[in-house]
Order: sequence, then C-alpha cells, then structure tokens
Amino acid sequence: MRHAFFVAVALSLIAIAVKFDLNLYTKFLFALIFILILNVVFDVNAVLFLMFDFLYKRTKSFKIKRFAYRTFYLNTKYWHDFSNRIIRENRFVCSRCGHRKPRYMLNVHHLSYLHLMNEKDYEVRVLCRQCHHFEHLEGFFNNEHVE
Repeated sequence: MRHAFFVAVALSLIAIAVKFDLNLYTKFLFALIFILILNVVFDVNAVLFLMFDFLYKRTKSFKIKRFAYRTFYLNTKYWHDFSNRIIRENRFVCSRCGHRKPRYMLNVHHLSYLHLMNEKDYEVRVLCRQCHHFEHLEGFFNNEHVE
C-alpha cells in the first residue's frame, strides 16, 4: 500500500510539470524527486524506462521529448549495452571521419527514432564526438530539429 502512495505522488509531480509547462530546471528537480521516490519501489533501470515512457510518449513538445530522451533513456542499462555493442562491432571507428578512437570519445547517433527502446542496428551509426557535433549542426541548419 505504501508503494502505491509513493508512485501516485511521483506521477502527480511529473503530471504537474508537464501540464503547466514548467521550465526545464523545475522539470529536472521533479524528475529527481520522481526517481528518488520510485527507486524505493523499483530498480533504477525500470525507473528510467518508466520516466522516459511517461514523458516521451505522452507529449508533443519537442523540448520535453528531448529532455526525457537525454535525461532518462540515454542512461538506461539497455542503451549502454546496445551502444557499447554497436561501438565494439564497428571496431571503435567513427563512421564519418574513419578515425579509430577510444570508447569515451565515441557516441552512437540515431538516424531514426522509430524503434526507441528496441533500436535496429541500421538505425544508428558510430560517430566520434566532433563528428557527432557536426552531424547535429548540419541537421539544425537543414531544419531537422523542428517539432
């Protein structure tokens, strides 16, 4: 019974943040409270997936979707395992510049967001930090960032 109360309080905080379109700092604080409350009940990975699912799939706001994706999804065990596997399979080589780099300098970049939480290998590519930055800049100037 106690767990149901904590979950209800946590979901209420997130609903308030989304409904009233609070600033990003406030949403972040609410998200931290949500994680702390749910961590009492569930394991951390389940909490991250739940947070991502709640925020990403239930809003049309680009800012909220980006916040959920960066804050929660990219920190799940699933994403860490998936991205590490993709980087190993590509032998630590950036697919844009062709340079071999250490793991900490590589990112896995989404080409498509159709199968989030169940990505296909062909929907991502390995990029070094610099190429990843340029990839997003090119997308920004080509209006790929719009809602």
